Amino acid sequence: MKKIAVLMISFLAFLSGCVSQEEHDTLQTSYEELETKYVAQEKEISTLTENNENLQEVKSLYDQNKDVIDDVIKQEELTKDIALKEQEVDELSEQLEELKGNILAEEEQIEKEKEEGVVLQDDDIVKMTYLSQKNGSLTFYIENKTDTPFDIMPRYLSVNDTSYSDLYIYEVIAPKSNATFEVEINGYPNNEDVHSLGGLFELNDMDNFNKVHTLEFNNISIRI
Repeated sequence: MKKIAVLMISFLAFLSGCVSQEEHDTLQTSYEELETKYVAQEKEISTLTENNENLQEVKSLYDQNKDVIDDVIKQEELTKDIALKEQEVDELSEQLEELKGNILAEEEQIEKEKEEGVVLQDDDIVKMTYLSQKNGSLTFYIENKTDTPFDIMPRYLSVNDTSYSDLYIYEVIAPKSNATFEVEINGYPNNEDVHSLGGLFELNDMDNFNKVHTLEFNNISIRI
């Protein structure tokens, strides 16, 4: 009806000479553009109205089932927490097994040291091992791997971080042989447990008194 009215007014205006044909065409085009926008807005309003109604329905359903939804969310969070805790337990279990293995290896090593002694130095020339301590004397085992006989000359011993140089020993080791010998330490507390050892020993050729080899070790842990 609006369009017919506008057309009639435009036609009368045209007949009366108020507007030209060109102005009439422009007016007609503007009206059509406005009408197109109006229809589009009507559709948009209809769509928004429908979406709003749908949202209201969803909200109503959510309000009705809010407790159930909250429980489901809590259950999902709890499930995630349980999964994380299970992962932590698995990791701790692996660490525990590794620790048990390390402890077992240490215990086996200590038992071996109790039976065979603590190796202080082992090379192509000589092997020297600490065995025990009694009444201020330390007992060692030495193996001569060479074809040369030598005697042992201690320069110093460090026992439990205390250095001693007043030492007594006389031991000759034959070629390709081994021996157990004691080092008497002047001033060492009787029966004090040995926890760490360091020292310097020189091995001298018995034929020409030249130095054959040097044994030097530092802060060797003693657990026997």
